Amino acid sequence: MEKGKATRKVKEDLKEIRKGYLPTDCFIVEAGRERKVECREIPPLLIEGKARKTVKVCNRRNGKCVTVKEGEEVAVLEFKGAEVYITKDEGDYVKKWEKIGYTISGKGEGKTLKTYAQGEIVLIEEVLGEREDHYRVYVRRR
Repeated sequence: MEKGKATRKVKEDLKEIRKGYLPTDCFIVEAGRERKVECREIPPLLIEGKARKTVKVCNRRNGKCVTVKEGEEVAVLEFKGAEVYITKDEGDYVKKWEKIGYTISGKGEGKTLKTYAQGEIVLIEEVLGEREDHYRVYVRRR
């Protein structure tokens, strides 16, 4: 192996691993201007199935941004279980009935999580303060 090649490869691998820890950036768009907000401020604007304001969510891990305009339809998918694993990420496009993760019950049984909505994943919200894992996945319908 040529000198320094292994070191370069390790550095590239570490850079790729670090991407998994990059945060998601969230914005509320008003009068054409983006105002950065905490991502926990976004779900109340999407929870009723239609966006109450225009929002933008940018995923630094995959470089994708999703904008949901005021009035656009948003599906809210809820998943609960002893352990929940979402395999998709914000910005990913999902088809109807596509697998987006899996859950393991308290008895150790595994189940596949599928989406009933087609579109882009806007935000994945972990709902805290419950005994079991609880996630909400917001999908901009297409």
